[in-house]
Amino acid sequence: MTLAVSGSINRVRQPTIPVAVLDARQRQFITLNFIIDTGFDGDLQLPTADISRLSLTSTGTVNTQLADGQVVRARTYPATVIWLGTSTAVNVVESEKNIPLIGANLL
Repeated sequence: MTLAVSGSINRVRQPTIPVAVLDARQRQFITLNFIIDTGFDGDLQLPTADISRLSLTSTGTVNTQLADGQVVRARTYPATVIWLGTSTAVNVVESEKNIPLIGANLL
């Protein structure tokens, strides 16, 4: 059995895919569109507003290196997503930018 992920190209020609993320308070999945970023080696990156909307609770921080080489400290959050038809635990990195990313680790 082969599982496939389908997505689309956004208006600035970036590949995106929908991922259902569990809202920790409401216990329901909310589908968000993520930009595929193979240079990001984590699972997911979400803007602060989406993290708040999903009621995620931080469990720590991590140093992350941005594309320009700058190293920043960011909060991390455990989350649950539906990935390839299965409920999967992931790590979410908080971002001040309003750009949800899916990284190589989840892909």
